[in-house]
Amino acid sequence: MTTAGTLLVLLLCAGAAGQSPLPRGEEVLDRLAAGFEGIEDYTVSMDVVADIDRLKVPPMKVTMYWKRPDRVHFDAEGFALLPREGVALNPETLRTRFTPTAVSRDTLDGREVLRVTLKPKSDRTGLREFFLDVDPSRWTPERMVTPLFDGRTMTATLTHGRVEGRWLPSALVVRFTSTVVDTAVEGPAEAATPAVRPATPRRGTVTVRYSGYRLNGGLSDDLFREEERPDRK
Repeated sequence: MTTAGTLLVLLLCAGAAGQSPLPRGEEVLDRLAAGFEGIEDYTVSMDVVADIDRLKVPPMKVTMYWKRPDRVHFDAEGFALLPREGVALNPETLRTRFTPTAVSRDTLDGREVLRVTLKPKSDRTGLREFFLDVDPSRWTPERMVTPLFDGRTMTATLTHGRVEGRWLPSALVVRFTSTVVDTAVEGPAEAATPAVRPATPRRGTVTVRYSGYRLNGGLSDDLFREEERPDRK
């Protein structure tokens, strides 16, 4: 091998050695869940602004209550277009409901993230897979990309802030995109009230801003019984 060839091999090896090996998917989920340890429940206020095709939803104020293991209650007048999986993401449930199948490197806003491909353990979710981007410096979920069954894609991007020494969401932007032209005609009931929830969100954006976190307040189980009624499944 020539001197130049030897130098090239050494440079390539040095570059590969300088990049840390990728963690296993299970390790990434464990690191995410560790950041949620010690939180038994929380209450948070949310300001919600929706800009969805042909769906008129005024800005709303919502109070969300969460309790371990994965119980959620929303307190809002009328209707709130909220993707539950995004606004109440619990990293611990990812380990029980999804199987990581791959980990790769990606970038988000100029910084490196780990992209984990997740497949549901149950067919009842209606998802084939989704992608979760994780900040490896603080182990927080930064973005979720979910291909929906009808050809649309939901992308949820999270911003975090410190709350009692923990990284918790301070903002969430959910974008619904589609390459399929939606030619459905808006019905009178849909135009008259925002209380009609479409089966699948249209193209558009939902922005959620979080404030006033209250951790471990001892929320009563009674607060969540309405959501857990069999006829609401």
